Amino acid sequence: MKQENSKRSKKSEITNKKSDLEFDDEPKVANKDESTEDEGNEEDFESGDMSEDEFNPSKEDLEEEEMPTEQDVKLALLDPGDEPGIVDDPVRMYLHEIGRVLLLTAEDEKILAKKMEAGKRIKEIKESYIDQNGRAPSATEILLCMLRDLSNLMNILHLLQLELNITPGNTFKENISDNALIDSISNEIDQRLTHNIAQKTGQPIPDIEQSIINLYLNMSLLPKDFLNAIDDNTDSADIEQLTTDQQFIDSISIYEDKFQSYIDQLIKESNKSEKHLIEANLRLVVSVAKKHIGRGMPLLDLLQEGNMGLIRAVEKFDYHRGYKFSTYATWWIRQAITRAIADQARTIRIPVHMVETINKLLSVSRNLSQELGREPTPKEIGDELEISPEKVREIIKVSQLPISLEAPIGEEEDSHLGDFIEDQNALPPPDAASRQLLKEQIEDVLDSLTPRERRVLQLRFGLEDGRSRTLEEVGREFNVTRERIRQIEAKALRKLRHPTRSRKLKDYLE
Repeated sequence: MKQENSKRSKKSEITNKKSDLEFDDEPKVANKDESTEDEGNEEDFESGDMSEDEFNPSKEDLEEEEMPTEQDVKLALLDPGDEPGIVDDPVRMYLHEIGRVLLLTAEDEKILAKKMEAGKRIKEIKESYIDQNGRAPSATEILLCMLRDLSNLMNILHLLQLELNITPGNTFKENISDNALIDSISNEIDQRLTHNIAQKTGQPIPDIEQSIINLYLNMSLLPKDFLNAIDDNTDSADIEQLTTDQQFIDSISIYEDKFQSYIDQLIKESNKSEKHLIEANLRLVVSVAKKHIGRGMPLLDLLQEGNMGLIRAVEKFDYHRGYKFSTYATWWIRQAITRAIADQARTIRIPVHMVETINKLLSVSRNLSQELGREPTPKEIGDELEISPEKVREIIKVSQLPISLEAPIGEEEDSHLGDFIEDQNALPPPDAASRQLLKEQIEDVLDSLTPRERRVLQLRFGLEDGRSRTLEEVGREFNVTRERIRQIEAKALRKLRHPTRSRKLKDYLE
């Protein structure tokens, strides 16, 4: 057992294994060790009203959180003997499974992120090509697109060389194979550098950052067999024309199968790295979710919502920003959990912005209760929150949980709340009694008529089922004409108007 725990406590070593392809070149991974630890004050992230595309916390806002160990995960949850309703077999099984995945170091996360980034770049090129040409590109066409994009980014490359004091090469291949340049742009993006280039080009800083990332990916992903087909003396200005040169395209098309295997391997490694990064951080979800136990959602639901936030964090993670993945993912996980609580924890959903207001009010109310030694008044809470007492009462009313109609009432609990609520659709007892008496009197009066007359009136006025029939419908039932039914009806009504019968119904006339 000790040996097993010792193994789990060791840091994992992610090796960037070469694929089985007989390629001379693999995606380059910079060896520059640059790990940034962010410091700052973490704010309460309760509102969850930020859209997914806009959610991108700044480096100053992020505070690094330590990844919990397996022991931390177990201690984060209550003991099953103390609270049998909280931790059950599925939870223990889940914790056992996620505890088997070793933790990642900051360098491990960076290596996995680079593999994911390479796969995403290939997918972006494929999608762009399909939109423009209406079909999927071949592997050779994908590499040509990367070469064409690299040609369009040569201006950015020269500006980078100028800012980094790197001597420009004389040819295209010398420029894109500059290891000093690749090492400089492969890790965290230098904000000063992008700001200077943005000023010189007049482009927005986010566009410059993306151009630098694409430049690095294009430079590092083009295989040697592809680059060897380019003449060593080719100038950077001639690359755009080269991408449409049929002789050049024919010379690289003979490697189509090798290129396709290379592209497939990049995508496969990207998907594998994404899965590995998710699985290695599942215990982080447990660490965040356990802080939200008792807020209206079961633990397993909290874990599932947190896992959705973790997956989103993996999709959006950008290691070029300089912070660790666990620091970044914590915000996405917390957002997913708090949004789920706001949407699902209550029978009647409360808007997310109102949930934040309720949380602030409850927090202020608790603090005032400790200071005053009593429950604070709405005016005291309002003064603290700078809102009116009426608004405080309204928020308190909204924050109250709904009560079930099946809730027991009384000491013996032999009745329910629903028994004491008036049914707005039901008739008042006096009206119901009067209606029943009228029905009985009508039955007595109809009994004094012949069976045929009684039946005709019941059908014509819907005395049985509430649906009145036409003369033709009643005639079909008796196999007589409409006129004959009209005569029977008229005769029956004359009989009912006789004083001996009508006096029984006179009291019910309005």
